[in-house]
Amino acid sequence: MEMDDDICSICEGGIGFFDQKIELYDKNKKKNVYCKKCYDSIPKKEKLKLSPFKKIDNNILNMGLVFGIVGGLSYKSAVNDAILKPIKQYNLTLTEINNYFIMNFNIHFFLCKMDAIKYFITKMGKQLKKDKRNEIAKELFQNEYDLLERKKQKMVKKELGIRINNNFKNNKKLKKFRQFVTDEINKQ
Repeated sequence: MEMDDDICSICEGGIGFFDQKIELYDKNKKKNVYCKKCYDSIPKKEKLKLSPFKKIDNNILNMGLVFGIVGGLSYKSAVNDAILKPIKQYNLTLTEINNYFIMNFNIHFFLCKMDAIKYFITKMGKQLKKDKRNEIAKELFQNEYDLLERKKQKMVKKELGIRINNNFKNNKKLKKFRQFVTDEINKQ
């Protein structure tokens, strides 16, 4: 028996008209409806198992939901560019972005408002830059970036710049965040 769309799956309380209703699907394609309070209380590891998209037979997504969410992602090009920059720089996938949002901000990527997406993804880009510098420093010099002498740090920065430029070249066809989201959802 399927639950009523206005009843929370956890507390079984009614979700009022003005309350935030969050619909997520588990791995068994079962729809779960959460009130904001119960959604916030779900452990992060459990949230990673939930998705805002219901896959239906033949691996086709619920395209009405997809275009409803993606359709809401219209915004100015400056915001579009700010969001796309770390995606292009580090070849991010929607899964990586969603996992980062859940683990660091305790919310699914698609449940954020555009201002929050821009802020969080910019923060993610800064963290990735730091992580990639450390990764390259360990590859080249078996030490963390901050512990290297200035000359070696410059070499690491140069190598990171080369990798980022290569990623930009590979992702130059990616012009709109909406296109990225649609392509990523279709890959799932």
